[in-house]
Amino acid sequence: MGRDVRRSAQASGDTEFSSGDTELGSGDGNFGSGDAAVTLATTTPTTVAMTTPIPDQPPHFTRQPLANFYLINPVSSDRRLFISVAVNYGRPVGHLSWTHNGSVVSSRTDPRVSILTSGSLTIRNVQFSDAGLYQLMVSNRAGNLSYDFTVRSQCKCQVTHT
Repeated sequence: MGRDVRRSAQASGDTEFSSGDTELGSGDGNFGSGDAAVTLATTTPTTVAMTTPIPDQPPHFTRQPLANFYLINPVSSDRRLFISVAVNYGRPVGHLSWTHNGSVVSSRTDPRVSILTSGSLTIRNVQFSDAGLYQLMVSNRAGNLSYDFTVRSQCKCQVTHT
């Protein structure tokens, strides 16, 4: 909303204020004194930009996990566990973590572990002790996402008698 306001003062001390239907001025009406003449004109409209905040979004799966039960065989040639997930971390970006039987799993605690940006978990050179309950957790201020995966060991052991 812009408004044109003009003020002028002359040497005689007479003052004129105009702004449409609003009267400006107060006191004795003297704007200036002496031999000075002042003119102030303001015609710039004031614009206030309002932005709509982007709403928070809870984390969610972009693709549901393919399975929640996995078998590992620590004595096979492919000794790798890969739990495939596709997670949207939400807005604001959430924090993702994996636990194994309640303990945090990460590459910092175990160099065999990799966690991909999709949220998928890989463990190389699996061991019998890698069996158990794995839980994926993603959380931000808008919500939480968790999913449980059971991993069991399968042994194709050969027993020989001598």
